Parts: sequence; C-alpha cells; structure tokens
Amino acid sequence: MSEFRMEQSQESKPQNSSEGFPQRPGETYPVEKPEETASHATEQFARGLTHHLVGQIGRGSHRYIEEDLGIVVADMERSVERFNFQLSVLSDIQRPFPCLVINAQEPPIPIDFFPSRLLLGLPRTRKSRLLLNDLYGALLELLNEQSGKDHVKLFDYKNAIDFFGVRLKDFVTDRARHRDNPDYHPDSPGIRVRVDTITPGLRIHYSDAYFFNPERAFNSVTTPSFDWMPPGLYLFGVARRGEAPVFDLGTTYRIRPESRRVKLQV
Repeated sequence: MSEFRMEQSQESKPQNSSEGFPQRPGETYPVEKPEETASHATEQFARGLTHHLVGQIGRGSHRYIEEDLGIVVADMERSVERFNFQLSVLSDIQRPFPCLVINAQEPPIPIDFFPSRLLLGLPRTRKSRLLLNDLYGALLELLNEQSGKDHVKLFDYKNAIDFFGVRLKDFVTDRARHRDNPDYHPDSPGIRVRVDTITPGLRIHYSDAYFFNPERAFNSVTTPSFDWMPPGLYLFGVARRGEAPVFDLGTTYRIRPESRRVKLQV
C-alpha cells in the first residue's frame, strides 16, 4: 500500500487540501486560506499559552498548568515533555532533529520517534551513547522508508524548536476557539469522531499536526471507526494488518464539535 487519496467530507473540512499523496518527489500542495479568523482574545490566549509551553523546553523539570483554562492542555504538556526529552537525547549524541517537510508553504513538523519511556532511565555513558547512535540511525532509516526521503529532513535544534512553536500555536489557536462552546468541555472525553473508509478492516491512525507521532490509533477498525479526540488540527492515516501506517501528509483536518466526520478514500 503505497498511496491513497483522501476526500474532504462536508462534516470535516481540511485546513489544507490536496488531491492525495504526492505523485512525484517535492510536489507542493495549494494552501487554502483559513475559513475564519480567530478573535483577538483567542489569539492573545493562544500566544500566551504557547509561550508558556515552549518556555518549558530546555528546563530540567516542567511546571504544569493547574488552573482551568477551558480547554484540554495535558496532551500538549505531554508533547512538550516528549519534545524536550528527544531534544536532550539528540543533543547528547550530537545528532540533528528529524522533521517532516510537507510543502514549501508550511513549517516542517518535528517527529516524535524516540521511545522516551524505554530510554528515560538510561544512564549517559559512552556505551549508552553508542547504543543511542545506533538506534537513531535505525529509526531514521525506518522513517525514510515509511515517509520517503523527500519528506524526512534533518534540522538544527533552534529550527526544530521554532517549527514546534509555530505549529503548536496554530494548534492552540484552533482548540481555543471552543472554550465557550456548550457542546464541548475539557472535562468531557472529547469529541466522538467518525472515520469512514472504502476498504473494511483498516486501523485508523492519527497525529497532532505539530509533533508527528504515527502510533496513536482508533479503538476499532473500519468501517466506520469511532473514537474520542479533543479538538485541534490532526493528520490521519491507515494501516493494514501487519503493516506500518500510511499518512496523507497533504491534508490537515480540523476536529471540532461541528466537524467530527472524516472520509478516507482508501
């Protein structure tokens, strides 16, 4: 399964659209203008929250947000911790940060690829650094096979942090639009999202659009497949049994209380 085409449904409007997977290396996608402009208050809120979250990068310990902000923040705090951990490991072994280059109009997406739980207690010794270097090389080779060398590029740490921050702000801004929405509350399990495919028996995978992790999957196979998600900007993909997930990197979906259905033409 090398490619598939995603079709925009009326219920779920992608932020950026394409005809599907790139047909040739380096193909770019048309960028669609946002369907609405965030209010000044939402922009200020998103800017402040993003500043707080990105400000945790490079610190030994994280200061969690305790007050109720009206939106889910725990998943973003966890992503910042994982990004920070990966940055620390890469700095230790002096390797650049892998990112997904989607097109020429958007900042790349840093890739969440180190198993943080496995490596968290690993002492920093010469032997462990050699192990991490070997693991980095193996994971990078796997990423290139799954996503293509034209999509996976290496960047210095400053660029990676900038990409993470810009994309996180877009994610926070979109989620913050729903602070006063009576159909959504951060104490709820989220929005019940439905995904349909043409082919039955596919596992639905998804990732935040600011820190790419292809491992999260819906609880049931298609079709349809349902699961709960907080609002935000996401990428979707599918996996056949025994195969790695394949993502449509050209479409970013807005998951909202009024936009909760995705149709994948695969």
